[in-house]
Amino acid sequence: LLGFILTRHWQDRRSGMELVLWLSTEHGPLKVLIDKQESVFFVAQVDVSKAQELLVSESAWRCRDLELRDFSGNSVSGFYFSSQRAFYRARDLFTAHQITVYEADIGPSNRFLMERFARGSVRVRGLVKEAAPYQRMENPALTGVEYAPQLKVISVDIETAIDRVELFSIGIYAEQNGEIIERVLMVGLNDDRAAEYLHFYPDEKSLLVAFLSWLNDYDPDVIIGWNVINFDMRYL
Repeated sequence: LLGFILTRHWQDRRSGMELVLWLSTEHGPLKVLIDKQESVFFVAQVDVSKAQELLVSESAWRCRDLELRDFSGNSVSGFYFSSQRAFYRARDLFTAHQITVYEADIGPSNRFLMERFARGSVRVRGLVKEAAPYQRMENPALTGVEYAPQLKVISVDIETAIDRVELFSIGIYAEQNGEIIERVLMVGLNDDRAAEYLHFYPDEKSLLVAFLSWLNDYDPDVIIGWNVINFDMRYL
């Protein structure tokens, strides 16, 4: 399958780190799960013995010499951790003891993707499972490719009272099958003289139910707007 990565995140599990990717594909949304992952940072090989001594009381880590060098030409080793919590503890411990760690600022999801030259568009190979209303793949082979997705985008804008206690309306702009969708869901009494794009609801609850129903049917890949993350989505 060819797809475009919409979101990516990680979480610690007992069996190791789990990565979760959501993709937009020609066949609809796809959830990709990759389990038993490790986080890694690098340490100069001259510091490895000291670093290993500091981790004697720790678990869930391993060290391996690598054919990699830092910018000064020094050989480095990789320290691998089965949880991000252990990764952070080791990073802070090494830094406190003046051991330089390299690439400890790269998150596990980004590390996984960059090692596969994936910059957004990817090809995934594996068994597809149906999990309506989306598809699901577990531990597929994943590589970066050139692929231009057809993303469904909506723009959202809300209006509230000055004290932000009361929701007045939700404005929607989108395109579907070449047609423009302009709609404003508003709390208020129905008025036959109002513009066609105005839809009235008796209270906030019925407005929100109508908005969520429309959102679920349209199923956008991307939601945009003015300060949509910090205000609109947070408020809703």
